Amino acid sequence: MKKAGKILPIAYYLLLAIQVIFCALWVAKSSLKLPLIYEGSIYLEAARAMKFDEYSGVIYPLFLRFIYLGMSNISGRITVAGLQLVALLLSAVFLINRIKRMSAVTIELKSLDIVLILLHFITFPLVAYIIFLMTPEAFALSFFMVWCGYLFDDKKKPLDIFLMVTAYILAGFMSIKYAYIIGIIWLVYILVMNRSKIFLNLARWISGICFIIIMNILFITPGCYGRMPASMGTGLVCNYSYEVLVHDHFFWPEEAKAAIPFENLGNILMDRSHVVTKMGEPLLNNYSYWKTDILGLQIAKASIMVRSRETIDRFLGNVSDYLLTPVTFLENINGQGKSSSAINIYSMAGGDSRLAVMYMLLGLIIYSLIIILASFGKIFDKKTFSFWLMMYLVASVFWALFAFNYFDYMLMMPVIAFGLILLSTKWRLICKSICK
Repeated sequence: MKKAGKILPIAYYLLLAIQVIFCALWVAKSSLKLPLIYEGSIYLEAARAMKFDEYSGVIYPLFLRFIYLGMSNISGRITVAGLQLVALLLSAVFLINRIKRMSAVTIELKSLDIVLILLHFITFPLVAYIIFLMTPEAFALSFFMVWCGYLFDDKKKPLDIFLMVTAYILAGFMSIKYAYIIGIIWLVYILVMNRSKIFLNLARWISGICFIIIMNILFITPGCYGRMPASMGTGLVCNYSYEVLVHDHFFWPEEAKAAIPFENLGNILMDRSHVVTKMGEPLLNNYSYWKTDILGLQIAKASIMVRSRETIDRFLGNVSDYLLTPVTFLENINGQGKSSSAINIYSMAGGDSRLAVMYMLLGLIIYSLIIILASFGKIFDKKTFSFWLMMYLVASVFWALFAFNYFDYMLMMPVIAFGLILLSTKWRLICKSICK
């Protein structure tokens, strides 16, 4: 075992060194050339106009207004990336320390061990990518990791509970998708994994949800940019109605058909993202925000009811895509299947698509390796791993239903990042236990 404990880390360190080199090359060549993707334009638009809807939130546009606007593009991007990197590092250190406390054996992680885990984390392709994106993904992920660190610690103090709820609120304020995914993961955790203080925990969950709703009512104007509500109904339309809008228009509610006549569907069918914009504008021009949300649900219901078999097949296919995210990602790189991942690959490529693809493939290989390595040894209790597996399953099912687009591996970013820190921390502990 001691010999294995010396040989296995060599392979890991060699691959990690290669990943660090690829990351350095990508940062030097492409990181500051990332095009402004559609999601990023939402936040810059809100920052300039000081108008906020549920897609933009309030915090990140204000952050861009005071940090980015007024600077040159290069200096602004470097400043934003630096602050996002610091947030990710601090939250990762916090989560590593929380995970270490959950270990089944007492083994100290030295500073070098933590540095190696952090190095692996920040040079992982998806993490390095979001550091340089002009979106709140990095900050939202940071708050998500803090929330995770508090959630599965049974020895929470009142201050810990307050900070856990606060982390959820901040993550939800940064990105609407984090408000949804954390909320559903937290609810499943309370109802399935930790029912000892179920009513008290539900009260905390409800308080977080209510605070996000109240603050959104106070500071945002839903629909002010003519976009469909960022609701689960819109997600169902994007996921299960988009490709059959022409065929199912007859089954729409009369109000929706009046606002969007059959001959106007061509504007929506040009691109899947037009469901949010081109469909939202005429509906919001004719009806209230809440009526538009209801009409979206009715449009989705029409497609689901008349195509129940196709809906079930699509749902099961979506779930498998998200559960097998690395495999699905590889299929999409090879041009198989439909995916929204292409925009992220194109954006990440910057100046060199081959470098970006090789870098991302290497990251997936190392991620798969530590999953295999971390499966050896009883270092963590079952609860910690059950939490990660539950998170993975819940996120896969949720996005299979309500994603606003085709499969997008970035939606699984919080689950992947948490797993990366959990497994690499466990891997370091296993190495140290074997070598003892």
